[in-house]
Amino acid sequence: MGEPEPPATPTVIEEGAARGRRPSAFARAGREPLVYFALAGALLFGVDRVRHPPREVRGDIVLTRDFVDGVRRDLASRGGRAPTRAELRAALERFAEEEVLYREAAALGLDRGDPIVRRRMIQKMEVMLGGDAPEPSDAELMRWRDAHPDRYATPASVDFIQVFVDGARHPDTAADCASARARLDAAEAPTSVGDPFVDGATFTAQSRSQVELRFGGAFAEALFNAPAGRWVGPLTSRYGCHHVRVEAVTASRPAPIDALRERLRADLLEDQRSAARRRAIQRLRTRHTIRIDEASP
Repeated sequence: MGEPEPPATPTVIEEGAARGRRPSAFARAGREPLVYFALAGALLFGVDRVRHPPREVRGDIVLTRDFVDGVRRDLASRGGRAPTRAELRAALERFAEEEVLYREAAALGLDRGDPIVRRRMIQKMEVMLGGDAPEPSDAELMRWRDAHPDRYATPASVDFIQVFVDGARHPDTAADCASARARLDAAEAPTSVGDPFVDGATFTAQSRSQVELRFGGAFAEALFNAPAGRWVGPLTSRYGCHHVRVEAVTASRPAPIDALRERLRADLLEDQRSAARRRAIQRLRTRHTIRIDEASP
């Protein structure tokens, strides 16, 4: 029989651990979970490069005179003075280098699988497909306004006066409110009845939303259905009891074009761009087969 084989020589990591010495940085890194994630990412990247080999990037990068002039104006606007020749050259070199990096990144497919890049490219396509809608005429703006009265009409409003009975000052609010109404029905002057109200007793050109905000929805509903010239109440709010008399009613009406011109223009142009986008997207969909595998309920 031959001589017994010598025991295997322990690795440096094993020797260090056996002697109580601190493991090497490489050994410690091998125990970190992030290292494995990085290795897995590198492996996936390598597989993707095999499936989608990068194309060699060639081509000229030409910064035209118009582009250079635009960079010069931008530098002047931000710096408050004309840029020096060196400053302009440095800015153009930075752009050229960034363009090189962009092209190389695109060739490597670094844009694939990036939700931020994907969203940005979709947004650019949407803007491009929307096109440039023609400037609308006043007649077109008026037709658009009239077709959407709920969006652009001046809301109906009322003028009214009130007599207020403060719930915080009258423990028996209901009885005191009834007493106030009796005095009003007896033609007593409203200014001599009730308590002061923080916003006063007279309200002019109040829309339903304004009344709802101040007094509540039930109050506004009763007020806008009240006949003009007669006391109505009691109406209640978070403040107490109210008797109201509608003095005038102004019906809802279309707002003047001049008051809404910019808003109407922006809304109409966006509607036209949106319609153009939808038509273009429908045309583009015909180039693709779309299959949606929905899970069974």
